[in-house]
Amino acid sequence: MKHTSFYLMMLLLTVGISKSAINQNSTIELTFTATSDGQHVLLDSILVENLTQGGDTTLYAPDTILMLYNTGIENPALVNNAFSISQNYPNPFTDFTTIKIDLSKKDHLKISIYGISGKQLQHYEKMLMAGEHFFTFYPGNEKYYLFTVNGSHSTKSIQMLNASSNPT
Repeated sequence: MKHTSFYLMMLLLTVGISKSAINQNSTIELTFTATSDGQHVLLDSILVENLTQGGDTTLYAPDTILMLYNTGIENPALVNNAFSISQNYPNPFTDFTTIKIDLSKKDHLKISIYGISGKQLQHYEKMLMAGEHFFTFYPGNEKYYLFTVNGSHSTKSIQMLNASSNPT
């Protein structure tokens, strides 16, 4: 079977389970397909990476379905830290991308976006309550961005890739 990784540049998967679902038995079923020039392409393998918690799994043909089960275990990133940042989705992105921040407790956050040169492009500061917070980012002409969050006790960052045809 012809290797189809050539047709699939990158597969990014971010699965967020809201706090209301943490203590419920839930199942998520993901089915993968691919097309090239409008034609269906058979997949020989699919690499699925968890970019926020680490770990990966590979599905091999003809299996193209991944089942995820909620175990009821709390987000380990929030047990020892005041917040966690999920990798932006989609990434790479063209028009816009969304970033989720989970706060275990109320905190004053400083959120900054930097270009590849290190220049600060955007800044946001606010006291945020515990819970999930979503931010939408619309890119400029940069290709790479660094999204950084400074909290009371830690600093975390994610990298974002602008795949539009306009970046310089």
